[in-house]
Amino acid sequence: MSESTQEKVEILLRAVGDAPVLKKNKFKLNRTQKIAFVSDFLRKATKCEDEERIFLYIHQAFSPTMDSPIGTLFDNHASDNKLVVHYSKTPAWG
Repeated sequence: MSESTQEKVEILLRAVGDAPVLKKNKFKLNRTQKIAFVSDFLRKATKCEDEERIFLYIHQAFSPTMDSPIGTLFDNHASDNKLVVHYSKTPAWG
């Protein structure tokens, strides 16, 4: 494996509740990127209004802090070599 491949991890985005489903839901992100990057991406991709929020969940239970590195979340919570991140426009769990 090349060094750049080792620095990236696969994440899978899954819509919950009223959140729109994305056409593309699998991404490879750099391990050092923060989960805030995912939140910002989802705000744009789902056309959130300024007053709307995106809620992110890992394991359908806990919401990571926005400064959590993708690599750390992946190392602690990935299954089948993917980090599954559920997203919603309203609080869904926990």
